[in-house]
Amino acid sequence: MLKILLDDNAAYTDYSIKCENFIRDNFTHTIVASEDAILIGYHKPIERVYIELTTPNTNSASMTVNYYDGSTFTASSGLVDLTDGLTRSGFVYWDRSQTDNAKTTINSLERYWYEINLDVDTSATQIAGINILFSDDFDLLEVDAEVLSFMHSGDNSMIRFHQAARNEIVQRLNNSGKLKINSSGQREKLNAYDLLDPTDLKEASKYLTLARIYEPISDEVDDKYNQKFKQYFQTYQDAFNLYMTSIDLDDDGVADSGEVNRISFGRIVRV
Repeated sequence: MLKILLDDNAAYTDYSIKCENFIRDNFTHTIVASEDAILIGYHKPIERVYIELTTPNTNSASMTVNYYDGSTFTASSGLVDLTDGLTRSGFVYWDRSQTDNAKTTINSLERYWYEINLDVDTSATQIAGINILFSDDFDLLEVDAEVLSFMHSGDNSMIRFHQAARNEIVQRLNNSGKLKINSSGQREKLNAYDLLDPTDLKEASKYLTLARIYEPISDEVDDKYNQKFKQYFQTYQDAFNLYMTSIDLDDDGVADSGEVNRISFGRIVRV
């Protein structure tokens, strides 16, 4: 599990369980720039998270993401903050190739830790989840301008469908029979963080999400919503069958030579 800690002036609160699932729980905090940080830890290096906000920060802020270099936390290169300082939901990603990335122990947990800081105090910000997705609502709008009008009552986004699409795609990868070797030398199933460049699956996730949104809306065979479902699901199948990606088969968080794979009609073939 991804570990999520709130560092509140050196007092740590573990929100890992609340943040794992985007639709189950949330927590609210005012992040004080001079004292607080969000800490993200994993057993190997990572390079992105998705942050879902149910109550965004209303103060203009700039984000930095620091990684531990063996002696101190230092700024990651290549930072892209699509949350715009936690003022909206979005991806945050940085360069994976921090060659001096090292583990450290925080709150009795040894992990590769990443520290999210803001340069000004936030308003009270409610976070529904910090994890990984392959697509978000902006990707849907590239294809279908009306899709957000079918949002469930009480929802702020289509996050439940993006999460379901991620899970379905990862399960499909595991059904293909490809396993990774963990740090103990044991073979185990893949998870979303074993994809070294999750954007490779953005198209597949986008169209699978659209298909899952329209599937239950249809109330008769071959109405316009059923047609959209079938069209989007077929496009998802095509996108999945043709995509190229790097899979972290040795579970070290690094895109090693030989870890580029082709997924073709449900089979993984080394190229």
